[in-house]
Amino acid sequence: MESMERLTKKTTILLQPGLHERLTRLAERRSTSVGELIRSACERQYGMGASDERLTAVDSLGQLSLPVSSPGEMKHETGHAAVTGSAIDLRSVVDDRRVTGSDRRTVTAAAAGPQAERRAKHADRRSGVGDRRSGGMVLIDTGVLMYAAGEAHPNKKPALAALNRVASGEVDGVVDGEVLQEVLHRYRTLGRWDEGLEVYDLARTLFPVVLPVDGAVLDRGRAILATHDGLMARDAVHAAVVLHHDLDGICSFDPDFDQVPGLVRLEPVA
Repeated sequence: MESMERLTKKTTILLQPGLHERLTRLAERRSTSVGELIRSACERQYGMGASDERLTAVDSLGQLSLPVSSPGEMKHETGHAAVTGSAIDLRSVVDDRRVTGSDRRTVTAAAAGPQAERRAKHADRRSGVGDRRSGGMVLIDTGVLMYAAGEAHPNKKPALAALNRVASGEVDGVVDGEVLQEVLHRYRTLGRWDEGLEVYDLARTLFPVVLPVDGAVLDRGRAILATHDGLMARDAVHAAVVLHHDLDGICSFDPDFDQVPGLVRLEPVA
């Protein structure tokens, strides 16, 4: 709970009488106030919990040394079939000396149309993922969590750097329900269930907000799959989540996402 000295902003919320009565009774049972109940609910719902707890979760992920491989191979382990993508490497958004960020965004926008051009305006981020100060939000792909919790690999340090930026509040990152399902499925399949549960629990600490994969998202995913023969269903679902919720992009090491017009992939960098 924040100290009173830090609670400097006030707002007025109108509630239905029945809801107010329920909150009042609940506050009495918990020996707290209605205001504190609402503050706590906002922190849980919108991912604004204490950053120290979230930073500790990232550190705990980094202490793990679970098996990792290429993005395609790990997708196969989560129930995907591996696909070889012909995607543009968006690492240049932050640090590519061969192609400038503006040139890369021009190529991406030309290939994907006006919607991508609008999204590409959000692509030039310090970490390769969206900046909370811009009001933007990005989806964190399953592979970022797995590389963070993985054994020594070139992607481990960039993955941890990206998650630390989420934990500190510099980046507004979320996951969807499919990301968490993939975590459970992969480590169950690998026979690393105890560690898989730990990764899941740490991910939930880091990401209190989980975007739903509902009918509207699945309909959008179906439309994406109908025009992209080389894309896997779960990739289409993640892409649909980003497009349906109008997020800035997806933070991922997986180049297969670059096939989707209008979707910006932001690759983590250390």
